[in-house]
Amino acid sequence: SICLLIVTCVDNVLIRIRRPSFTRKWIRLSIVVAAFAFIYNQNVLGPSANVSMVPNGTVLVTGATTGIGYATATELVRLGWTVIVPARDAKKAVALAKRINEYVVSSSDNKGRAIAIVNHGLELTSQTSVRAYAAAIREKVKEIQKPLSLLILNAGILRPTVPVTEDGTEVTIAANHLGHHTLTVNLLPELQEASARGFDTRIVVLTSSSHRLAAEELFVPHKTKYHQNEDWTVLANFSVPSNYEYFVAYSRSKLSNILWAQEVAQIVNSSSISVITVHPGLVFTDITASLPVAMQIGQLFTFPVLALLMKPKTVGARSTLHAALSPEFSAPLSTVPYLENCLPVPDHTEYYDFHSVLAARKLLWAASVDYATISVAKAREEED
Repeated sequence: SICLLIVTCVDNVLIRIRRPSFTRKWIRLSIVVAAFAFIYNQNVLGPSANVSMVPNGTVLVTGATTGIGYATATELVRLGWTVIVPARDAKKAVALAKRINEYVVSSSDNKGRAIAIVNHGLELTSQTSVRAYAAAIREKVKEIQKPLSLLILNAGILRPTVPVTEDGTEVTIAANHLGHHTLTVNLLPELQEASARGFDTRIVVLTSSSHRLAAEELFVPHKTKYHQNEDWTVLANFSVPSNYEYFVAYSRSKLSNILWAQEVAQIVNSSSISVITVHPGLVFTDITASLPVAMQIGQLFTFPVLALLMKPKTVGARSTLHAALSPEFSAPLSTVPYLENCLPVPDHTEYYDFHSVLAARKLLWAASVDYATISVAKAREEED
C-alpha cells in the first residue's frame, strides 16, 4: 500500500513536469523494486542477534525437532552451549541430537553439544509426560554438572480440526501453554539454583503477534461473528468451545503466553531470572502443515509474495537467540520485554485496562496451577 502511494505521488509529479511516459514507467519500476528490496531487507534478512553471552550452563529448547526450534538449538550448539533437545519420542530425540552434533562438528570448532534424554520423550499435551520429562531433566543436569540456566519455550501447534487431549482439554492451549506451564514450574528450582550460583538465567517464551487479535477480542467489550460478549475470563477455560475456531484458539493461546510470562516474572522475581517474550515474525516453518489442503495449495500460489515477506528458519531464530544471549536482557528487568526483529516493542496488553489485564494474568495462572494439580491427582488415582 505504501509502495502504491509513493508510485502514485511520484507519477503525478512527473506528469506535472511533463516527463515522457517511457521515463515514468522506468521510474515506477525502480520505485517498486526499491520498495520490495527494502521490505525484503527489513523483514526477511532483519537485524543480527547479539549472541555475546559466554556459554556457561545448559539450555532446554522445546520444539527443537523442526523449524525455529531446530535452528535455535543448532546455533546454540555452534556457539558452544550444551543444549537438551526433546522430541515426542525418545529415540527421535537421540537421533536429533546426533544430527545437530554432526552438522555443528562439520561447520564449527566450538565444543557445544546437543544431548537427549534417552529414556523419556516430551509430549506437551500430556501433563504426565511433562512431569516425567522435567524429572529426567533434573537428573540430567546433575549428571553433566551444568545447571539449567536457559529455558526456551519454543514449541507451538496450530490445529484446524477440533482435537482434544487424553483428558478432554483443547489441544492448542494444552501444547502452547499448559505443557510449558507445568514444565517451567517443575524446573523452577533448577533455574533458581543456577541464578543463585551466579549464572545469567532466563526464560524465553515464543509467542506471536496474533495475540493482539485475542487481546482486542477479549479486553474490548464488543460482539464478534463467532464469540458474542466473551471477555478475558474465557482464558481460564481449557475445554473445547462449541463454536471452535482454530485460529481463535491459536491467538488466545499466544495471548496466554504473554500474560503467563508477565505473571511468572513476578513469581520468580525478575531481579534474578529474566523473562522475555518473542514474536519471531513470519517464518517458513512446519506449523502450517496441518492446515486444510486448500490453504496449503493457496500458499503455493502465493509463494513469490511469501518469499518476500517470510523469513527462513535461521533468520526467524535470531530474535530468540537475541533474547537468550544478549547482555541487554540480563536480570534485573523492570518489565517483561516483547521482541520483534530483535527489538523491544509494545506487546499491546498495556493499551487495555490495567486492572483487567492484571486480573486475567492472575486468573490464568491460578487456572493453570489448578489444571496441573488435578492432573497429578488423577495420575495418583490411576496408580492406586
